[in-house]
Amino acid sequence: MRSTSASRGSSAVLSLPDAIEVFAKAFSKCKSLPTPYEAVPLGPCWLLRDVPGTRKSRGPRKNELLAPRVPPDEVHRLMRDVPGRTFVCALDPDPEGDPAVYRRYRDLGYRLIVREAFFVKELGDETFADPRVTRARTTADLQAMRAAAGTRKMTDEHFAKEQMRLYLARDGEEVVGWVRSVPTAADRSWVADLWVRESHRRQGLGGALMRTMLAEDAALGIRWSVLAASKVGSLLYPQLGYSQIGTLQVFVSSR
Repeated sequence: MRSTSASRGSSAVLSLPDAIEVFAKAFSKCKSLPTPYEAVPLGPCWLLRDVPGTRKSRGPRKNELLAPRVPPDEVHRLMRDVPGRTFVCALDPDPEGDPAVYRRYRDLGYRLIVREAFFVKELGDETFADPRVTRARTTADLQAMRAAAGTRKMTDEHFAKEQMRLYLARDGEEVVGWVRSVPTAADRSWVADLWVRESHRRQGLGGALMRTMLAEDAALGIRWSVLAASKVGSLLYPQLGYSQIGTLQVFVSSR
């Protein structure tokens, strides 16, 4: 994996292909529940899919084809060799999503599902502490998060092997928010599932969760933090030092 800058404190930003690789590896790791999901290179893209032969008792889940700055016509050709239902995640540097990319996918028979801003932060001195936020370190913490979420989110194996780290915000003993850091290399990590209960929003918990996580990321040697955000989420991340490097436009074939 190539590096995009020589030292901390430089003005370089992680490249779009490198950032999408972080996304690909983290997404597949998170989705490997209950069966393995993999990220494999496909030309200039990444194909995210069920590991072949692992879901014999169920139908396959949808695939994701991640395309950083890849022309729509080239993606369309690659799609012909991908079986099953596949979403195309086209990443380009336009902060609003390149309208020419949108129009070409539309002309090829794709429908836009969502646009999300793609952010990167180069970590520095991230020292932070908030008594409302702690890292989940016990299976009881993990179970408390699952109870609040109504879903598993993390496997016991992910938790035991520290394949990802979970941070919880509590109001007393009650879990009211969480975020995960999903490392994909020694110096890179993906931010997953930042969430705060609606009744506890606008109290600084989202920022506290992020800053607590980033402080430990930095202490563990993470240099680059990558995430995708909705329009609402995009308001928070620049305040935390993130820079938008592009827009993720998600398409599905309407044919």
